[in-house]
Amino acid sequence: MARRNVARHGVGDRVRLLQGDVFEPWAMPLRLIVANPPYVSDAEMADLPAEYLREPDLALRAGSDGLDVVRRILVGAPRHLTRRACCSSR
Repeated sequence: MARRNVARHGVGDRVRLLQGDVFEPWAMPLRLIVANPPYVSDAEMADLPAEYLREPDLALRAGSDGLDVVRRILVGAPRHLTRRACCSSR
């Protein structure tokens, strides 16, 4: 889907797509982190409308409180962001 969107919008020269687990595919420092991580708690999964369940479980489920992946991003961000991005006063 991401490849189709990049092609559709003609931004292939400005976008590099990588696939992996949170920071795993990154070998270079990041200036910005934009994410749409899973955010549904285990308890909420049982009450989701059927249309949501067409998505892979991995794209939705994020542990007992729905914040497992968010916490991983927050913990790893300082190690992966450039100092300028991380600590700039601007």
